[in-house]
Amino acid sequence: MCHGTDNLPAQHEPGAGKAPGTCSLGHTECVYAQRLGYLTPEELEAMDLIGTFAGKLKKIIGEGPQSGHDWAEAADKIHQLQCVIMAQAASRAYPELFRLLGGRVS
Repeated sequence: MCHGTDNLPAQHEPGAGKAPGTCSLGHTECVYAQRLGYLTPEELEAMDLIGTFAGKLKKIIGEGPQSGHDWAEAADKIHQLQCVIMAQAASRAYPELFRLLGGRVS
């Protein structure tokens, strides 16, 4: 999966989702942002918490006949939360276009 930046790997690394700052769903964008210094420790902790929550929710949903549909609905909400946190990096990179949470466009 290309992230469109020369200093980011062109593909997901094996074992993604097990390193600090990654979510249990295997999304690695937060690892790449961490390497580039775009997310604060608090934001990385929030990503970890979202990932932990996602893993627990997946267990709660289980493997019943409608679990795939239930998980798809839940995963969408989890991804929305992850996007809120990841948008912080865009806000720091382009403060004239995007605002930090609780802030205003410069």
